[in-house]
Amino acid sequence: MTLYQKLFDAFMAHTKKKAQKNVERWGYWGVMIFVAIPLPVTGAYTGTVAAWLLRLDRKRSYGYLALGVALAGVLVVIATLTGSGSVS
Repeated sequence: MTLYQKLFDAFMAHTKKKAQKNVERWGYWGVMIFVAIPLPVTGAYTGTVAAWLLRLDRKRSYGYLALGVALAGVLVVIATLTGSGSVS
């Protein structure tokens, strides 16, 4: 097994584990919540992989993923404008 395969398998397992909690509890809204959290490795790509791994309906997932990305953008803009992300 190559290093790439090990990293890929680890990423897939981690994504499924993290997203499955939200999806089991909230359904498609859970995918949106997962994507809306503005932290590394919780974005649209990971949300798309999670929806695929959890065998969610593709067309329906796209709408919730888009809402999650939009909400994450709003949260980042709010944090930026209020200065809560400042280091000093």
